[in-house]
Amino acid sequence: MRPWTVIWGILAVALAADTGRAQLGPNFNHLECYSIKAAGNPPFVRQTVDVETQFAVHQAVLVKKPIRLCLPADKTGPGTDPLPPTEVPPFMCYKVKFRYRLKHDVRLTDQFGTIRERTSKPQLLCAPAVVTGLP
Repeated sequence: MRPWTVIWGILAVALAADTGRAQLGPNFNHLECYSIKAAGNPPFVRQTVDVETQFAVHQAVLVKKPIRLCLPADKTGPGTDPLPPTEVPPFMCYKVKFRYRLKHDVRLTDQFGTIRERTSKPQLLCAPAVVTGLP
């Protein structure tokens, strides 16, 4: 076999393998979230933080453990986004414990429609993350 045939074959396989990798940009303004579990050291150390939202300031929130990794995604199909396309980073979401809960009635509008809901206890705190080791 000629050396150039081998090189072109390797290059073709590498390019074909890369076609499924998401190219991030403004159209990747959705998040697809995955369950995660500890895969080694170091173990996560619980921390206490203060959190301010549109609803309230929560003090002494216990950040218990990471449970979700949310990656930017480009969703196609029916529905119109109510906001212009804006690039979002990956997020790591942590299970949290709050000392008290306040319920709020909210109206939510997204590309799937408008609904009225009542919040209950906060369950997750999500922070922007840097993800390495992607395939």
